Amino acid sequence: MRSVILSLVLFCLLFANGKYLSPVPLPKSYFINLDIYPCDNYCLQEHLKNGEIFSFLAKASPNNIQGLQKEYQRFAALFDTPSFLPTQHLRITILSSEVLAPYTNTIIKSLNAYLVRKGISYQIETKIYDQQAQIQESIDQAYQSDLIILPLSFDQKEILSTLSSTVPIFVPTLHKSFVSQTSPLIFFGGADYIDQLDKLLRLTQNKMAIFYLKQSPLSQKLTDYLLQKSNILAKTYPIDKTASNLKGYFKNHYELNHFSIVLNTSLVKTALILSQLTLYDIHPKNKLSTQINYSPKLFTLTQPRDRENFLLASSIDRLDPKAEAMLEAFDLNPSFEWLTYATSVGSDIFFSRLYGFERESNENIEGQQIRYNTKIWKSGKYSFTPIGVPVQTLEGDVPDGAHAYRPE
Repeated sequence: MRSVILSLVLFCLLFANGKYLSPVPLPKSYFINLDIYPCDNYCLQEHLKNGEIFSFLAKASPNNIQGLQKEYQRFAALFDTPSFLPTQHLRITILSSEVLAPYTNTIIKSLNAYLVRKGISYQIETKIYDQQAQIQESIDQAYQSDLIILPLSFDQKEILSTLSSTVPIFVPTLHKSFVSQTSPLIFFGGADYIDQLDKLLRLTQNKMAIFYLKQSPLSQKLTDYLLQKSNILAKTYPIDKTASNLKGYFKNHYELNHFSIVLNTSLVKTALILSQLTLYDIHPKNKLSTQINYSPKLFTLTQPRDRENFLLASSIDRLDPKAEAMLEAFDLNPSFEWLTYATSVGSDIFFSRLYGFERESNENIEGQQIRYNTKIWKSGKYSFTPIGVPVQTLEGDVPDGAHAYRPE
């Protein structure tokens, strides 16, 4: 018995060494057309309609494949069949810094969701720079890419006026109006906060109280824009980003009841302001914000009473339902996450022009900038509802078109 076991062990050691991959290539499937009659495009469509996939693959040729290329590529890939169609292979380079790593992750997942849906071959390379001076060097190295994506923060915007490229560059985080001069190959996907403020101004009273973050260049920029409006009496309330108690702004300041309050503040600070307005019994005419605060987290950081008469502008629209489902499969929320939405729209515009893909969004590029449609939303108990649609009640369903967040 020992000799039998020893022989089996030696046999396994001799033939079961898994250290190296086999040099033998994986097998390919070939479907041979044995039909003596020719098959035209209508014939191929009939094979597909009847589920005769093998006959479709066997009879397809460059002369009869018109309009059926996607189906052929899909089934050829499924059965590992050599394809006579040219292979589409995209190369995308993302340039980012360590600070913007969360942005980079969102961009990569948004690209994956779009390109996987299109069923084409692609490669995404991420290059991290330590200093802004390295950005141009990285652009020069990416000359073989089809597209460069460059997320930048608001205070990095001036670097764009110094960049040159032979490859299209997409900046999903900035609006072109904030940049003085750029290369004609740089395109922008940032939200139009100025247009959002203009829409909100139609809802303000003659008196406006503006809360903004002292340390935020974007917050200050938006506040300066509002202060240029000569027909509105405006008061400004600069807030330190480390402030946790705003008692001095609200206690016994009942004059704010006669103001429209504009919140050019981050979500956490906005939640603090809204809650302390309630705490100190301040009831302004309304509370207004750009899409900086258009987030489902608002419903967990504030109470329903805090959100009364709270109106927000947003440029996020609906994508194709299948595109939204794919993004959600990648753990993204295109209904609220601006970077997800902007990257998806930018990809849709660029690659539909490059390869003729069917469009999945409604926006277009004008003057190097994606043009978005701004909508005004009212914050309800559990949802954002477009102005003009009855507000969601506690027991009722979310109205059609509402972007809703329901706590677990």
